[in-house]
Amino acid sequence: MLIFPCYSAVVAVGLAFAYYTVKRSCAAAKSRKAQQTVRARQEKARENIARFEERYPSPTAQQREIAGKDMPELKEQLRKGQLTAVEVVEAFIAKAVEANRDINAVTEFLEDAVSRAKGLDALTPESRGPLHGIPVSLKEHIHLDGKDATVGLACNIDVPCPRDAELVRVLKQLGAVPFCRTNLPQTCCSFDSSNPIFGCTKNPRDLTRGPGGSSSGEAALIAAGGSVVGFGSDLGGSVRIPAAFSGITSLKPTAGRLPLHGQASDGGLVGVVGLFNTIGFMARSAAGIEALAKDFLARSSVEKIVEDARFVPLPWREEAALRGRKKLRIGWWVCIIIENFIQVAKQLGKFRYDDDGNFPATPGQKRAVKEAAQLLQQRGHEVFAFTPAALDKINHLYGQLLVADGFGMTMDLLEGGPKDFQSLGTLINIYSFPLRVRRWLGMLVGLLYSPILGESFTLDADSTTSYELWALHAKYGTRYGNGLSSVAQICVVRRYS
Repeated sequence: MLIFPCYSAVVAVGLAFAYYTVKRSCAAAKSRKAQQTVRARQEKARENIARFEERYPSPTAQQREIAGKDMPELKEQLRKGQLTAVEVVEAFIAKAVEANRDINAVTEFLEDAVSRAKGLDALTPESRGPLHGIPVSLKEHIHLDGKDATVGLACNIDVPCPRDAELVRVLKQLGAVPFCRTNLPQTCCSFDSSNPIFGCTKNPRDLTRGPGGSSSGEAALIAAGGSVVGFGSDLGGSVRIPAAFSGITSLKPTAGRLPLHGQASDGGLVGVVGLFNTIGFMARSAAGIEALAKDFLARSSVEKIVEDARFVPLPWREEAALRGRKKLRIGWWVCIIIENFIQVAKQLGKFRYDDDGNFPATPGQKRAVKEAAQLLQQRGHEVFAFTPAALDKINHLYGQLLVADGFGMTMDLLEGGPKDFQSLGTLINIYSFPLRVRRWLGMLVGLLYSPILGESFTLDADSTTSYELWALHAKYGTRYGNGLSSVAQICVVRRYS
C-alpha cells in the first residue's frame, strides 16, 4: 500500500528537478546570448569612436577657439556668416573626441552630422533656420531614425527606432545639427553614470568622481567643452543633479512643455500615473538655455510639433521673460523638511531652514543657496526663508508611484541580460527580498541612519491598488501642490559621493 505513494513522491521530485534544471539551462542560454549581443554592440561603439578619433586626432587652434564660444555668440556669428555650420560642427566633434578619451561621455558620433552641416551652408541666408548650424548633443535614449536606443539594456540592442523623436525632427527643421549621443546609467533609474554596454562616464572636473545622472554623458560632455547645448530627460532630477555635479546649467521645464514622443522608456516606466517625465535643456550657461528655448518654443516652431498629444502648444512669451526682471517674491530652503521634525524643533527653539536632521546639506550647498539669496535680495527682490509643505509626504508618495509594481517592470527588462550593480545595485538587492524581510531591514536602516531612507525599502507596501495611489496623489496634489505664495524658489539637490 505504501509503494504507490512513494512512487508518486519520487516522480513528483523528479519532475520538479527536471523543471528546475531545464529552467536554469534556458536562463543560462539566454544570459550567454545577451552577453554576446552586448559584446557585439560594444565593438560597434568602439569602431564608431575609433573612426572619429582617426578623423579628428586633435582640435586645431581655430577649432579650440570656436568650441570655446557660448551658444549666443555662436548663433550670432553663424547668422552673420562669420562662421560656417561645417566649421562649428567639426570644431565640436574634434573637441568632443578629445574630451571623450578621459570621460567616456559619448556613446556614438553621428556620421551624417558634417554632411548635414554642408547642406545647411548651401542654403541662402533667407532660408536658414533660427538654430542654423548649432551642434546639439542628445541623451542616448532619445530616438534617432534607424538607430537603437538601448538605455544600457541588452534587450534594446539592435532594435532600430522607426523615426526621429519629435524633439529631433523639430531641431533639424530649425537648422540644428545633432552630432553625438551621450551616456546614461542603465534604465535611467539612477543618479550614477554607468551601464554594461557603454561603461562608466567620469566627471571632467574630477576624474575620480561621477558626473551625476541620469543625463550623465550630457553633463560631462558640456562641462568638458565638447558640446555647447544638449538635451537630457528628467523625472526625479536627471538633468538637475548632473548639472549640479558637473558645474553646468540645466532646466527641467514643466511636463508637456517640450515634446516627449520618441523616448525609450526610463526603467520600463510605461503609463505611470502621477509621475511626469520631461525633456530638459542642458547648456554651459543660462544664456545658452534661454537662446535655445526662445527659438525652440517660438510660435512658428511650436506649430511644427504635431506628433505628441501631451505637448502643450504654448509659445515663448517675451513679455513674461521681461516681467521676470521685475521684483519677484522668492523663497529659499536647503533640505527635505520633515513635518514632525519641524514641530519638535520649533518647540525646542532649534528649528533651522538649512538642516532637517535627516538629509543635511553640505556646507558648500548651504553657502551656495544663501549667497544666491543675498544676490537676489541685493537686486531688489523680496527673499525669505520658508517651510515647504509636506515634502516628506510628497517624497514618500513619489517613491510609492515609482515602485508601485514592486520594481517589477524594471526587473523584467533586466532579466537575462547583464545588470549594472554600480548604478542599480541598491534597488536590485533591496527588491530581491520579500516584503516581510524588507520591512525589518527598513526599520533597522531607519533607526541607524534615516527614517526617509528606511521607508524606501517598503515603498510598494502601503498602497497595493491603483485606486489607493490615485487617491493619495489627488490628496497631496491638491492640498500641497499650489500652497506656496512665492513665484520662485531656491533649493539644492543632495550630492552623493
